[in-house]
Amino acid sequence: MLLAGVGCSAGARSPEGAVRKLADASAAGDRDAVWGLLGPDTRRRLEEEAKRAAPVAGRRAIAPEELIAVGWEPPRFRLTGIRLREKRGDEAQVEVRGANGEVDRVRCVRVGDRWAVELSR
Repeated sequence: MLLAGVGCSAGARSPEGAVRKLADASAAGDRDAVWGLLGPDTRRRLEEEAKRAAPVAGRRAIAPEELIAVGWEPPRFRLTGIRLREKRGDEAQVEVRGANGEVDRVRCVRVGDRWAVELSR
C-alpha cells in the first residue's frame, strides 16, 4: 500500500506526521515530496528496482522516483485516521485507518532529525 502528505521533502517531526505528509503528497501526485518522505530501505529498494528496469526500458536509465505511482488515478485508500502504536528509539509503528474500514500498520524510521516512512513490498 502506498500512502502519501503535502509538505517539504525534509520529512516530519513525528512518525504520525511523516505518514500524514506521505498520504497527502501521494494524493496530490507530488512524486518529489513522496520520495523525500521515504526511508532509506525503501529508497534503496526502489534504486535497485530501477537498475533492473533499465534493460526492459530500452536501456534508458530509470530514476527510482519514476517507479512511484502517484497522481495517475484517484487513490484507492483514503486516510481517515493515524495512531502511533509503538515507538522504540529510531523506529515506530503507526496504525492507519481508511475510509472503507481498512486498517494497516506502517513502519517509520528516524533519519537524522526527521521521521520517514518505510513501505512494505
